[in-house]
Amino acid sequence: MEERGPLDGLQIVALCATRAALYAASLLRDLGAGVGVVTAMPRDAVTEHLARRCLRLDEDALPAAVRAADALVVDLPEGHPLLGAASGASPLVRLRWSREAGGPASDLSCQAAAGVCDVIGEPEREPLFLPHRVGEFYLGVHGAAALVAALLLRAQRAGPDGAVEVALDEAWAHAVGSNAMLYESQGIPYTRAGRRAPGCGGPYPYALYPVRDGEVCLIARASRDFRNFVAAMGNPAWAAQPRYRDLRAMGREYPDEVDALIVPWLAQRTRDDLGRLAREFSFPCAPVRTPSEALEDRLLKEQRFWLDDGGLRLPGPLVREQTWRTSAVAAKAARRKGAAPDLRGWRILDLSWVWAGPMIGALLADLGAEVIKIEHPDRLDNTRLRGRPLKNGTPVAGDPRELDPYFHNLNRGKRSAVIDIKSESGRAELLRLVAASDVVLESFSPGVLTRLGLGYEDLRAVNPAIIVFSMRGAALEETALKMPSYAPVTSSLAGLEQQIGYPGEDPTGAMAFGFSDPNAGMHGALFVLAAMVARGRSGCGAWVRLSQLETLCAVLTEMYAVAQHAPLDAPGAAMIATTTGYVAATFAGTTEVRELEAWAAGRTAAEVVARLRAQGIACAAVEPVAAHVEPRWAERLLDEVVHPQYGAEQLYRFPWHGIPLHVRASAPLLGEYRAATSAKS
Repeated sequence: MEERGPLDGLQIVALCATRAALYAASLLRDLGAGVGVVTAMPRDAVTEHLARRCLRLDEDALPAAVRAADALVVDLPEGHPLLGAASGASPLVRLRWSREAGGPASDLSCQAAAGVCDVIGEPEREPLFLPHRVGEFYLGVHGAAALVAALLLRAQRAGPDGAVEVALDEAWAHAVGSNAMLYESQGIPYTRAGRRAPGCGGPYPYALYPVRDGEVCLIARASRDFRNFVAAMGNPAWAAQPRYRDLRAMGREYPDEVDALIVPWLAQRTRDDLGRLAREFSFPCAPVRTPSEALEDRLLKEQRFWLDDGGLRLPGPLVREQTWRTSAVAAKAARRKGAAPDLRGWRILDLSWVWAGPMIGALLADLGAEVIKIEHPDRLDNTRLRGRPLKNGTPVAGDPRELDPYFHNLNRGKRSAVIDIKSESGRAELLRLVAASDVVLESFSPGVLTRLGLGYEDLRAVNPAIIVFSMRGAALEETALKMPSYAPVTSSLAGLEQQIGYPGEDPTGAMAFGFSDPNAGMHGALFVLAAMVARGRSGCGAWVRLSQLETLCAVLTEMYAVAQHAPLDAPGAAMIATTTGYVAATFAGTTEVRELEAWAAGRTAAEVVARLRAQGIACAAVEPVAAHVEPRWAERLLDEVVHPQYGAEQLYRFPWHGIPLHVRASAPLLGEYRAATSAKS
């Protein structure tokens, strides 16, 4: 018998004009909700795949379905006749291109306006973008998560009272702006740098490199990564020179010089050769696959991720027997959550690190939950360890481990405990915290916590109602094929990096923007919130496992359909040069782009945007991330808080409007929670 999902018994209606609301509907259905959909768009292989388990509603049945629904998700444009059926529904989640007044919009125009395009491509050439309408899917997972958050808050009689709105330009801005903090705090300009991340994002290397049969993504984030890579090369004599041991200087000051030393060696080897060496010597490296190659991924086949649908191999449900395990019996001692204006009363233990996992904890903290970040004394979150940041061009005084704005953005509003979970006393201390908590977030490699006596069964033994969320890189289970799950490694394996480039040339990729991380983080947030809804209704906990690779593949459904020659009515795209920068535009097939490019060459971006919008063409000027501090963006994106050592700073709020969600405090000082509790005892 199929296990019931966490949203079993809830009824959702989705009114869909784009893939955004339809992907939200698909996710909610996979989580167990009953979902009825009305689609106001052409049907194709992708829309049919997303709607495969939903109930298609006709317009006559819509009013009754809306009256019976627990929530609605809608992405219909203003003035659409079906919007009247949704009026008065609560909660109602509206998905939009933008909350700003303007003309027609698209995923591409939202990427351009938010700053995504400005960091993809070669520095002296036109910007590039993330293809295959991936933004519509990203907006969809935001919408699904916001809807489940609204249901959770409503169960606590905490609202929301009106509609919840999520806009794609703000979702893109939140993601790319968060990524920008990794560069800007180190004085690295965040802009296009071709096949390399700007300044290597700190340590060398961080780029796509040619090999004998294609390209690989090669990354080092710690000195051991590069040492292991050099060992795989046979420890050449040059590697012993001090000049080639300073990874930050190599990445920022002379990466081309070091490239000249490693590229000839790489060129003699195949992608498979590099894969075997990466596993043997343990350094981050992945083949830059085509989408067709990604469809043949052995691990994803073993995890039964792909689904055969009408002769196409497409992403299947992220929620399945391998990924979601509900505790068999409701815990009699589960703590009840009283009425509160937010998630106060929920306690979260966050053992994750870097971006995707901590992003979930940050969202829950913004919603009012108590979130305790737990770090090992000998292995702090490496976003604490990137060196002394700059503020207005000046090094910030204080303990460098406390100062990084990138760390602050992902760990704001949390408390901090330092616990050696490898020791018996540390294990006992963590189990005491688990016994008094509701959710555990972790991103260890599969099997690590189990070997420490802290696996799901160990945690469930002290708290039968505990929700454990495990963020995995690729493999759900422990495997010999170990690979650090840095975002470009994941996107290279999925086939995305290969799709980004200039016609007739090798892939450029999007090394400056690690989209895989916020995408996985938002999927994880959706699943944790759904588990919390189920826990509130039944008292049952759960163990939820999520593969970052699978979440990226899920939002690339259109890319895989195209790779299998499915007929899709995809819009055209162009980057149009003007006297003041580029304009990104989405066109129907009949538009004479060349004539337009010739006309635009002597005009400003504002003039070109005005003309195109008047013609009903979705477009926007390509803007830098630096524009986020301007009032028109800042009031929608940024909250100002004060860190005890860094001082005043602006952090990115999640782009959900109509939910009691805001940045409540900066990041904690290391160990302050444990110090405070010790002082009380």
